[in-house]
Amino acid sequence: MDFSTIRSQIEKDKNKLEHEINGLKTYTISESYDTLVAGEILLLLLEGKEVSEEQLTFLKKQTIDFTKVLAIIGLQAVPGSSIAIIALQKIGEKYGIDIIPKPTAPPKMK
Repeated sequence: MDFSTIRSQIEKDKNKLEHEINGLKTYTISESYDTLVAGEILLLLLEGKEVSEEQLTFLKKQTIDFTKVLAIIGLQAVPGSSIAIIALQKIGEKYGIDIIPKPTAPPKMK
């Protein structure tokens, strides 16, 4: 592979990831509501109240997404973070891991 091919691939990956990261801004707004719902589910669990399987699944997914967001925010403080995020996303794709959170529909609350 020559340098121009590598550079082109890096630029393509960078643009794709930048698009996904910009989507995170919009996603963050809806994520705050989802976090509130997850908090309500957690409170129900702590109070010993019954929760549905759908609510538990949502809480688990929300916890994973929250961790992903924290990791990405933490990486933003590191110089060259865009390259690091691209590299992590590419490595993760090889193993079926996505570091970018995806929207999850909140469960019905009683």
